[in-house]
Amino acid sequence: MIKLPSVQRDFTLIYSGDPALDLPAFASDSASDDEKQASLEARAQALKVARETGNWPIKAGESPTLFHFTPDPGLAYDYFESEIRRGHQRKKPLSAHELAVLIFRIALRKVENIGPLKLEFEDIDGYRLVSAKFVESIYALGDVGRALVAELGALAYERIRDPIGPL
Repeated sequence: MIKLPSVQRDFTLIYSGDPALDLPAFASDSASDDEKQASLEARAQALKVARETGNWPIKAGESPTLFHFTPDPGLAYDYFESEIRRGHQRKKPLSAHELAVLIFRIALRKVENIGPLKLEFEDIDGYRLVSAKFVESIYALGDVGRALVAELGALAYERIRDPIGPL
């Protein structure tokens, strides 16, 4: 089930590249720059509406992969903030991708329709995180896997950090 956005309850995200989504197509390579820009804007707007309303455009007969996150990962969020501080103390801050992966591992609670992959958790320093093995299995999908984790991790962080968007 696709859950509506909430500041109190778990929320559902779908990767923008999921083939089950019925989003505006990208303009062809032969299109003008204006047409390419317009197609990017139309796609971005459709995704924005879907993420804010929970009304995802899904192709008839298709089932997207649903990623369920919690807006309040509790103590595990303390681990996230500690990792950020440790990175600054080592003078080697975490990259934007490393931050997205970490919040993906902290906030993800359930996945539906992901084929043979199995969501697993592990205990790290007393905190429950999605296992590195699961993230590696997504990365095994190639560039799309890395993009999926980065996108969903960044979106989850945005929702956790600032749960109420401007009206």
